[in-house]
Amino acid sequence: DEYLLFCGRKGIYDQIRVLDARGRESVRVNYNDGRPAAVAAGGLQDKSGRYYFQEAFALERGEVYLSPFALNIEASGIERPLKPTMRFATPVFDASGRKAGILLLNYLGAKLLRKLDGSASNLPGNLMLLNGGGWWLNGPRPEDDWGFMLGTGRSFRAGYPESWPEIARLGQGKLRTREGLFVFKVFAPATSGLKTGGHDGSFLRIVYLVPGEKLFSPSRRLLHTLLALARVIESLLAALLWLLWRQERARARSR
Repeated sequence: DEYLLFCGRKGIYDQIRVLDARGRESVRVNYNDGRPAAVAAGGLQDKSGRYYFQEAFALERGEVYLSPFALNIEASGIERPLKPTMRFATPVFDASGRKAGILLLNYLGAKLLRKLDGSASNLPGNLMLLNGGGWWLNGPRPEDDWGFMLGTGRSFRAGYPESWPEIARLGQGKLRTREGLFVFKVFAPATSGLKTGGHDGSFLRIVYLVPGEKLFSPSRRLLHTLLALARVIESLLAALLWLLWRQERARARSR
């Protein structure tokens, strides 16, 4: 009942689950597009083989795990319609202090992607979200997204081979190449105290691209736009994920 109420009020978590020490769901609440419902015992699943259980269960009391940003997978494969998801998890303990499982929340990543799209709707270039491997999570076109999971092979690093090595090396800043002007910023969860398990996709990179043909029209207005965008890039993901981390840490301490 507590999880049902929490899920309905927050409206940002697709699933709230407790997995026992063997990795099996003992409680699961689904958001169901605003109609939260608890899953009956017969519908609970074994998640012992999933990376997020193994890595979150290895944490110590009070530590919080953040999964890579990826498409949700259910028993039959990638969930359709596609559901971008980030998972927050923390170990839970019984009355004797023994580790009894994990508390796991699936954050609805589509909300983050809509914020990014909204912030770039009036800009002359493309605002993109990448994972650590240079794959588009939110690219210039919908068909570019999630190539590493959908098998399309489309990625930023393949689309911009001249610029990607420097962007990957620098982490943040500005870069001018024949492909255009790039402004970029990495969000590394480890700097906020979140544990990520070392996945290549466990940090996010925002990249704003102004193609070469748009760079010189009108240049002064574009410069002010880029300066303002740089401030947005520095704060948007960090503020959102820091808020989520604080919520889950406070919840972990209360249990």
